[in-house]
Amino acid sequence: ILDGNFLGTPFNAMDDALHVVSITGVAGLNGNPGVVIDGFQIRNGYATLGVGGAGILSVASDLDLANCFVRSNHAVTPVGVTDFGGGLYFTSMNGGIEPTIGYRLRIKNCEFEDNSAWEGGGIYGDCLQGEIVNTKFFDNQSAANGAGVYLARMGTENQLKFTNCVFLGNVCLSGSFNSQGGGLYLGTANGVGSGGNARLVNCTFAGNQCNGQTLLDGQALGISPSSQATVYNSILFWNNSDGQGNLKPIDGPATVEY
Repeated sequence: ILDGNFLGTPFNAMDDALHVVSITGVAGLNGNPGVVIDGFQIRNGYATLGVGGAGILSVASDLDLANCFVRSNHAVTPVGVTDFGGGLYFTSMNGGIEPTIGYRLRIKNCEFEDNSAWEGGGIYGDCLQGEIVNTKFFDNQSAANGAGVYLARMGTENQLKFTNCVFLGNVCLSGSFNSQGGGLYLGTANGVGSGGNARLVNCTFAGNQCNGQTLLDGQALGISPSSQATVYNSILFWNNSDGQGNLKPIDGPATVEY
């Protein structure tokens, strides 16, 4: 167990780690991972400085995450600041430079539970490629978009593939403005750069919500106009809602089959 709470008082900026795990500049060679984290519970990170990645912060690195529980990590947003990726903030950006081909993220047999952030409660991914297999995202929260996962700045060169994954009970709290993607959101990074790119196979989205004061679409999967999504043999329609009884589980450009 890697626990960011030192003194037994959770959600306290004075004694909780900003990042339980922090990785910078560790690239893999010949398809091998730069960092492997296998068989850990990573919990109680509390990021408050506008960086995010309370559980794991990975910058310009290749990461393999396997057999891990990433739980109760919170990227708390001060006034005027946006924090991303409560459970994991994975970015290929380093020094403001966006590579054409992103660093590689591979996740297998993991659970992301009860994490929160401004966007990307479970995971926020920026300019990346790779795959997520046999992984569950449940009860994560965002203040805006992408309570389970938020992907941005990927273009056509990079794609994240989800296989046999479950998105359950993730909630965009939103409040007084629009939000999308209770389970998964593909968009830009604060309106900058290209959108997200995802392929979903044999995945299930159930009980995800976008709560706000206006009609909110894409409660399971929200896709910005600059993003790309292909969905195969997946369940996207089970009890996803906007808190007002309106049902439109997918919003945006997507290719959906079976």
